[in-house]
Amino acid sequence: MRNGTRIASVICVALLACFATGAAWASPDAALTGGLKELVASWERGDPRLASHLAMHVTDSKGSPLVMLRLAPGTRLEHVLPQLNAQGFRLTTHSTINPSLVEGYLPLSAARSVAAISGIQAVRATQLPIKHAGAVQSQAVALQKADIAQANGFDGSGIRVGALSDSYDGCGAKCSTSAADDVASGDLPAGGVTVLQDLLDGTGTDEGRAMLQLVHDIAPGAQLGFATAYGGMLGFAENILALRSQFHADVIVDDVYYSDEPMYSDGIIAQAVDLVSHAGTAYYSSAGNNGLEAWEGVYSPLSFARAQDLVADGRANVHLEQIPAAIRPRSVHNFRNPDGSPSITQRFTSDGPGANIVSFQWDEPFFLGLVKTDYNMYVFDAAGNWMDPNSASFPGFYTTDNNIVSDEAAELLFLPPFPGEIHGGANQSDYQFVIGKFNDGPARHIKYITLNGLGVSQRQSAPSVFGHAAASGGQAVAAT
Repeated sequence: MRNGTRIASVICVALLACFATGAAWASPDAALTGGLKELVASWERGDPRLASHLAMHVTDSKGSPLVMLRLAPGTRLEHVLPQLNAQGFRLTTHSTINPSLVEGYLPLSAARSVAAISGIQAVRATQLPIKHAGAVQSQAVALQKADIAQANGFDGSGIRVGALSDSYDGCGAKCSTSAADDVASGDLPAGGVTVLQDLLDGTGTDEGRAMLQLVHDIAPGAQLGFATAYGGMLGFAENILALRSQFHADVIVDDVYYSDEPMYSDGIIAQAVDLVSHAGTAYYSSAGNNGLEAWEGVYSPLSFARAQDLVADGRANVHLEQIPAAIRPRSVHNFRNPDGSPSITQRFTSDGPGANIVSFQWDEPFFLGLVKTDYNMYVFDAAGNWMDPNSASFPGFYTTDNNIVSDEAAELLFLPPFPGEIHGGANQSDYQFVIGKFNDGPARHIKYITLNGLGVSQRQSAPSVFGHAAASGGQAVAAT
């Protein structure tokens, strides 16, 4: 009887712990995060939107998404790699900064099996990185008076400059010239460029080569190097380190960021920037084109029941009861109206032609076992209907991860205008956001940014530079 009592006590303690973290009754696919859960479900039901959803992610030529695996504490990669390989996993990167993180390509058909392997804590999909480039690419020599510097003998000789972008010489027939053509025409150094890793599957645009053409115009005596930033966040970070350790870059520049780089802490790419900066490299990254399209606040909770009362009183137009019980929040955020009255919604106008990418985060560090809070962003249409991301009628895509399992304080949304919906001569659709807290975790500072898009929020104008562009060892720069 004493043993039975002890077992019952252990079960009760375990249940209480689960309720406290919000991890109770986690679905079997809770380890599939960052959009992978939604991709797998889309593949399994033959969703016609699968191709458009995969187009938002890094994939190989077979359509298998690039994933990041997080190993459980005490698990080494060599312990699980044979099982991963048997499932069709193709390893690309093992982080030297955080050895618990691994990247590679994985068939959707094997995602659930890989997530079930002992020692695999989470498997997340990798969204396409975002580049910042203008349509007109340089009058920099004259504007920066580089021609005067060159005439006085300062032409970059003795300096090594490394660049990171999508590809250098890998866009194939899409590009009118090749790297060899640029060397022959004098647009690149006669000795060529040191390429540590290129993107050679034809998906790149050779923007890295364009960047190096500009560097060569300004500093024709400099030695140039390149590595792709399109191999996932771990691959990006490792290539930053390689440009310093192998190419010995004095200066490194990039124009790329990933949508789920942390806003409140240093992610893996920011850590790489700090490491090369400490070693003596000057690092410059694009500040981004996000403008004022960001919102930030301190979570102000209203109970779910109180939120329902506001709806019943006509002070909100959202059908909260449509949120499935499995992801229904305990509380929702009070955005507050200008007069101080409660408001549980934030209007978001998605302007076309493409999808607006929204990254929603809160103040807990990633991949350190320290994410204790589970927030979700719930999307409703203008009429107040909840938009199920798994419904074929929803044109977009968004995540509702168990963040305790993913160990990422982030959710991602891809919100295009509704097909055929025109307002004021433009493709625009009004969504409504509700921010909900699924558990009683401690994080209170919350923020979202519309990334390089045209999505406008009812309340916005928060700072929008984030990720490795804000690393202490780097410098964010803007185009002019």
